[in-house]
Amino acid sequence: MFQLPRILKPAAIAFAGLGVLYGVLRFTPYPELARYQSRSYGFAALDRYGRVLRVFPAEDGVKREWATLGEIPGGVRRGFIAAEDHHAACPAD
Repeated sequence: MFQLPRILKPAAIAFAGLGVLYGVLRFTPYPELARYQSRSYGFAALDRYGRVLRVFPAEDGVKREWATLGEIPGGVRRGFIAAEDHHAACPAD
């Protein structure tokens, strides 16, 4: 019978455990995420040269437009992360 080297046995068990954890987290329903992903976005009407003519709001009246991470300035990203980190560290504030 084939025996795994001593170091590979714990690694194989840990890898299998991570696979099970991934499966549970990946396929467990998460209603808040589904609601977030189903939000509507605004619409920007462009002319033939690609210039914005008008931005129409989303169904709920909010001006929400999709932006890639590269389109968001680094200072805004760092500020948002800092605010979230502060909120997580001090939830009572």
